[in-house]
Amino acid sequence: MIVVILPLVLAAFFLAMRVAVFEAVFFTILVTPILAFLVGQLTGDLTSVVFYGTMLLVAICTAKLSLKSDTNSWSSRQQLYPILIFCAAYTFFFSLNQLWPDFMPMGERLRDYALVSAVMQYPLEAREPWMSGAALNYYLYWYRFGQMLGALFGLDPWEVYHRLQAFVCGLYVTCGFVILWRWLAWRASYAFVGAVIIALGSNVAGVRDFLSGDTNWWGPSRVVKGAINEFPAWSFLLGDVHPHFLNLPLMPFMVLVGLAVWSASRSAPERLVLAVCGGLIGFQWISYSNAWEIPAYLTVLGVLLVLGALRTQREDVRKAWIALKPLRSYITINNTAIVALTVCMSLSLYLSTRNIDAGGLSSRWVTSTIGRTPVSELLLHWGIPLTLILVTLIGMLPTWRSRCAAIGLVTLALVTGASWVLLAVIALLTIDRLYRELLDEPCSADLVINLSLLVGGVLIISPEIFFFDDAYGSDIERMNTIFKFYSAAWFFLHIAAFGLMWQWLSSAFADQDFAAIPQIVPALAVCAILIFSTGFFWQTAKVRRSPPCTILPCDRGLSMLDSEKPGAAFSISHLSQMAPGTVLEAQGAPYSLTSHVSTLSGKESYLGWSNHITLLTRKYDEAKRREEVTKKIYSSTDCELIRATLHSERITYLVFGPLERQAYPTANETNFKCLQQVVQQGGYWVFVG
Repeated sequence: MIVVILPLVLAAFFLAMRVAVFEAVFFTILVTPILAFLVGQLTGDLTSVVFYGTMLLVAICTAKLSLKSDTNSWSSRQQLYPILIFCAAYTFFFSLNQLWPDFMPMGERLRDYALVSAVMQYPLEAREPWMSGAALNYYLYWYRFGQMLGALFGLDPWEVYHRLQAFVCGLYVTCGFVILWRWLAWRASYAFVGAVIIALGSNVAGVRDFLSGDTNWWGPSRVVKGAINEFPAWSFLLGDVHPHFLNLPLMPFMVLVGLAVWSASRSAPERLVLAVCGGLIGFQWISYSNAWEIPAYLTVLGVLLVLGALRTQREDVRKAWIALKPLRSYITINNTAIVALTVCMSLSLYLSTRNIDAGGLSSRWVTSTIGRTPVSELLLHWGIPLTLILVTLIGMLPTWRSRCAAIGLVTLALVTGASWVLLAVIALLTIDRLYRELLDEPCSADLVINLSLLVGGVLIISPEIFFFDDAYGSDIERMNTIFKFYSAAWFFLHIAAFGLMWQWLSSAFADQDFAAIPQIVPALAVCAILIFSTGFFWQTAKVRRSPPCTILPCDRGLSMLDSEKPGAAFSISHLSQMAPGTVLEAQGAPYSLTSHVSTLSGKESYLGWSNHITLLTRKYDEAKRREEVTKKIYSSTDCELIRATLHSERITYLVFGPLERQAYPTANETNFKCLQQVVQQGGYWVFVG
């Protein structure tokens, strides 16, 4: 639990500086690996000293400049609530990780482990661990964040892997808590329950499987035909550390930082400087961590501009322009420091993303031949938040006539079976809500609810209109668009649904004689959703549990592998102590144990899952050539030819184990008699070329 010490220490510092503690603490932690990378470029290394020094500098800048806020309305205890929530959530998720630590061939755990290990060994480079000598064309922010945790606390790759999952899940829960508690004015206990539902809740398909006792836990993530529709709880249970999963809390956190900064007392010039600098850095940051969320990020900015324009009076614009007009209003110590920090972060983000090549990704319109999502599939995934949103938006309409008309439109959408019709109805009801709010004085809760409602709505209706034309084709052309857009929309849609539900039920019972009713009714509704939506998580957690640990340390995840393939743990552990080099293993199908020895021993692989590597590197000919070289080596009986080939391909270690015997039945260990044997355990032989 050593990682939780970091936010606690920073929280004590920021409490003394009287700033918004939660935002300041995690802004400091999350920004540190970005600026440290720039320092590492100058010094040639990324040691713990670099990280601690950079973190101290970021903390001071944050306290003095970015997140200075009036905290008189919040006691020290209240300021610590989010930090304590994070520590509890982190501990919870980390403890669950220890129940299924094995790096077995499920999902892409092996692939993600290879990325974590490679970045920890070469933090200033972008090496493709599964094609030695190639550059890594992937989003590296969170892996470099994990490298920071490893450097700060002396952790091994497998320890970082599990802690990285726990950290992002803990931050995700805490962001939900802070928005519900601070910005929607929920009681802390109710806000915590709501945040748990967002993080651990399932879609309707998951609720159905839980109620029926179905343990086929992959089903709820595949209800949209030709696509993947993961949700946060499902992604955590799978155990991959993909950028789309690791990046789940970043957008909500950015929104919270923006709200904290904007709510503080600031001059118009400083607000403008912060808005411009924050917008630029946010765009680069998302590009660095998961560029698939750029549309979501731009949607957030666009919605904020629209909501801001709707709330702004012409006289306010005139006064702001007068305040901004003198050049000297911009030239202040604070603004200069903010710009300087932005320039440093921008430069570091640019240097950090030079390895990423999007490959000219273009967008295409969704046509009838490609097919749109039926309303039945849409509701199997989004049924809970969309139902809450529809019921509350209709319930808030001012007259019975308007409510009946809205119900008629919803019925028409369900009859047609087209999801875009239902989403269009929700869009109309949302526009009506915004129009009626213009006649009143909206509160901060309305801003957050409207922002979440519009962002979430845009993200789930967009794949019905266009998709990004990536390497996938045929009937799964929209797979990645739906996959990534749905992941980003989960948080916002649920915040909107819970916020609307709370407002509607509270106002509906506000005229009753019993003062407790406005709080009890929404609380009962949230608790009911908690019971039904989180059942899938607990049911699947039992199914996911690994067999008893037999290989220490348990979180290294070698027990199941060694039980199925005796000698694997010893061979991997022994090889991990040897000098760096490239490891040759037989290639196999994706999502298999291909490259498990090289990956789990922290070495580069000659070639891993070929389809994954070619998709990222686009080195199709080179991958095919390496497959042929592998076949040549394992099929040959001429040891000197094998040695020469290993030397020419710069292969340091050759593995001959169960997978190699299965792929090349005529081969045996005597084919490599001229090579130096360094491991012989169980069914594994490892030779030095």
